Amino acid sequence: AAEIDVPAFVPEVEQRAAKLTVDLYSVFDEVSTAYRDHKHRLHAMDFSDLLTGAVDELRSDAPLRKRLRATFKHILVDEFQDTDPSQFELVSLLRAAPDEPGAFIFIVGDVKQSIYRFRGADVDVFDAAKSVSDQTIPLATNYRSDPAILDFINGFYERSGRLASASQHYQPLVSHRESRGLSTITYVVPEEDTENAGIDEYRRREA
Repeated sequence: AAEIDVPAFVPEVEQRAAKLTVDLYSVFDEVSTAYRDHKHRLHAMDFSDLLTGAVDELRSDAPLRKRLRATFKHILVDEFQDTDPSQFELVSLLRAAPDEPGAFIFIVGDVKQSIYRFRGADVDVFDAAKSVSDQTIPLATNYRSDPAILDFINGFYERSGRLASASQHYQPLVSHRESRGLSTITYVVPEEDTENAGIDEYRRREA
């Protein structure tokens, strides 16, 4: 069985960490309050305000929701892998209901390309969308890459399990193009201490 080294509990370190956490929260709370007050004085809204405001209005205002559902017949959402729960709820509120007409929702996305987690994007939204979808159409044909590249990518994801948290079953990509004789794929693995390197050193190693 593999052994795991558990760092020893150091009361002084834990106390300092707890104090820093409280201080950080206090600073964040002050900045958040100042930012909210500044927007109020300017009668301004940011992107998050527009999103949450629209969702709240559609949730609470049935006549508005019904009118908008009748207005939009089709809604296309591209890059769906970078959708957060609030954005998906906004689109879902415009979707046709059993007792009234609404928009036909068409979404396109690829969990392998999700890069906006720091802004709230959640690939689990994919599962939520699939659970309410009438049809799922896989797009497995690749029109850009050489077959050798796709062979490497398929093997990497099938063996590594890197997509296990986002997709239970990996669907291999199929090349539309014929091979151009490319036979060698080089996979560059960063050095173990890359996280501790400065930006200049990181760029040097990357090059």
